[in-house]
Amino acid sequence: MKIFKSFWLVGLVLLLSSCAGGPYKIKLMETPGIFQGGFINPFSEKKEETKDTVTEIFYATDREPYEEKEKDKFYSNKRGHYLRLGEAEIQFGKKGMTWETLKQYSLLKNQSRKLPLQVRDVTEVGVLDSTIPDLDSKINKEAAKKDSLKFAAAINKRLEQSEKKDIYIYTHGFKVNFQNPLLVASELWHYMGEDGVFIAYAWPSTPKGLLSYFSDLETAKYSARNLRLFLQFLADNTNAEQIHIIGYSAGTRVVAEALGQLSLTHFGESKEVLNKKLRIGHVLLLGSDIDRDMFGAYFDDGFTEVSRQMTVYASEADKALKWSRFTFKRPRLGELIDIDLAPETIRFLKETKDLVLIDVTHASNAKSGNGHAYFRKSPWASSDVIAALKYNLTPEERGLRQSLEDGIWRFPKNYVDVLKDRLADDNGGKIAGLSEAAIKKDSMNVKWGADYESLSFNFLGREHHYPEDAIKGKFPPIGKKPEFEFTEEWPVVAMRARWSITTKGWPEEYRPEAIDLILMYACDAQLYEYIYPDSIKSSKFTFPPEFLKEAEGAGYRLAEVMRGKEVGYEVIARGGFGAHDYKIKTKIRIGLSQDGKTVFYFDQPEYISDYLKSREFLFAGYDGGDVMHFEIRMFCICSPRNFFRGEAMKRVKENGQYFVERLYGELDDAPTKEEIEEYLKAVKRGERPASVLAKEK
Repeated sequence: MKIFKSFWLVGLVLLLSSCAGGPYKIKLMETPGIFQGGFINPFSEKKEETKDTVTEIFYATDREPYEEKEKDKFYSNKRGHYLRLGEAEIQFGKKGMTWETLKQYSLLKNQSRKLPLQVRDVTEVGVLDSTIPDLDSKINKEAAKKDSLKFAAAINKRLEQSEKKDIYIYTHGFKVNFQNPLLVASELWHYMGEDGVFIAYAWPSTPKGLLSYFSDLETAKYSARNLRLFLQFLADNTNAEQIHIIGYSAGTRVVAEALGQLSLTHFGESKEVLNKKLRIGHVLLLGSDIDRDMFGAYFDDGFTEVSRQMTVYASEADKALKWSRFTFKRPRLGELIDIDLAPETIRFLKETKDLVLIDVTHASNAKSGNGHAYFRKSPWASSDVIAALKYNLTPEERGLRQSLEDGIWRFPKNYVDVLKDRLADDNGGKIAGLSEAAIKKDSMNVKWGADYESLSFNFLGREHHYPEDAIKGKFPPIGKKPEFEFTEEWPVVAMRARWSITTKGWPEEYRPEAIDLILMYACDAQLYEYIYPDSIKSSKFTFPPEFLKEAEGAGYRLAEVMRGKEVGYEVIARGGFGAHDYKIKTKIRIGLSQDGKTVFYFDQPEYISDYLKSREFLFAGYDGGDVMHFEIRMFCICSPRNFFRGEAMKRVKENGQYFVERLYGELDDAPTKEEIEEYLKAVKRGERPASVLAKEK
């Protein structure tokens, strides 16, 4: 029986030793899903400018410093009693790696080779004076107070230089050395854009020894006092707007106990008062190795009142916590096995924002390894952590779904796509690092004049008016192919195309219908079939009700009949590389100038394909007698789902160019009257007559 118990104990130690594993170096975490491919750039402008692969991070530790002969290891696993404060330099990659290489590697979906991180140097500032016992005379308290304020001043300086004025504290798990929490904190901060201040809290867990797990549990409770005093110090002496805490595995014991002490210290004060005093924002408990009943006791004492919001991530597949539960014979907070929530608890989870419970069991790659380090290995879990901390999004805003049965939040199958869209939409696009073009010029803001005889719109910051612009505009000479102007600034692609054709040689009997022919061809949804004949499955062009009867009664003066009306088209195309078919569905509003010489329409989709977030399209044709002038303007915002910006913008640009060139070919000649009538009837049926197709060049 003793042998059997020893076997389980060895397994427990081996499993939990991965809580923040690795000695002196660790490998860069998996790229969070929201950053894979580079659509959203997490790196701040300041970081882009410095192009440095070495980052500086703050730390706080109550480990004993190594003696001089072992100083390259910095701090030992022994309790140091006081909380020591300092800064560390962290090297990303091998020496000599460029920022561009690091940036590209950091955004890869599949990292074929793991990039190493290591602590390059450590500079201790001093000891936090409030952690020095009253009966201790080894440390000069006045000197320690000056050092503490110096540390706070360094934090305030960093905050002043940052766009985000928040502090983030990472508290590690069981059985790791001093360097590990600094490296893990650094990689999290790396993906948070190094904006704000990040502090690694390194409590004295034991890197070696079979029984170290049990000694670490006691040490976690011991270190909680110093964390509590540190949180109070930061609230009193820094300019941080909020202080966020990330606790992992056994480190959640340190966090929970510290918050429990704070709640008792400030007993009787309201949540609103505590939020102003302590400014503790998000508290994230990941893979939490806390007895559920113990957490319930903390909760009853009001420790969730200390923070703005507490989030518990839990998993059914966390093998490390299964071993812990076997050892203690009690369920752990971070596992979702044998969980039977009372109706009152479920109601509380549904109604409150103070406590959030998230199930990561089915998040992408969350079961990797022993399923315990999912916040580094699952691109969904890490995305969710960053979306909460960096972007301050609620679970609902992040795309999580709350179960009506148990009040637990879970990841949908398309979580990353949903989150990317949310980030792109939030705050006019600023939150996702989108370009100013997308933020400031997100719509053409079309306005129609009386009776649809005029049209005005904004295009890339300038006002345009029709028919004036069509009459006075500078167009290329007859016989020259369309002239294009493109503006490309991710995620915006804007196009203007102009060309001219001659009407000399057109049969006189059809010349009055020139403007009507222009409209007929310009509103042809099946032009898309010419662009990609192998991709388009179907297209449908829809006139308003009774249109044919009206057109016939008006002698087929199509432009006049269509003025102010809407026509629509729908195109269904095959998706490439195993993707789903996609649809373009749009409505076209048509205008005609008072003199009947300028026809224009504005086309804005009801639904557009996945590779575009929005697309606005203007067509104008002007009958100048022997010459016809044409203009097309296109304004597109590429979709967040496009991971390769250059490829996405190229595709949009080529589509616009092909459309214009196809239309140029169509309008270069005039059909017969019979073809016009046949065309109208065929379009009504959703077909295209062979006689018109035969004219195709």
